[in-house]
Amino acid sequence: MVARTPIAKKDLIAIANRIMKECDDYIDGIEVIDIRNSNEAFVFSGEYFLNEDGTPSPKTIAVFNVFKFLNTHLSQLYILEE
Repeated sequence: MVARTPIAKKDLIAIANRIMKECDDYIDGIEVIDIRNSNEAFVFSGEYFLNEDGTPSPKTIAVFNVFKFLNTHLSQLYILEE
């Protein structure tokens, strides 16, 4: 396993917001506003575009897929600095 590089949260958020556009499911308006470590992976936070009744919308699925894309790519490379 390759050692992951420590990175500041603000720097990782900037990278995530830049590369998310490479994901096929990306739509305008998706933005990472926070990240946290969870074991060996990242948990990304942002707007989830829920329906008025709190249920997922088609945009919610796009957000989930983009955040999964980011997790797959960035969790292999980085770890948040303490």
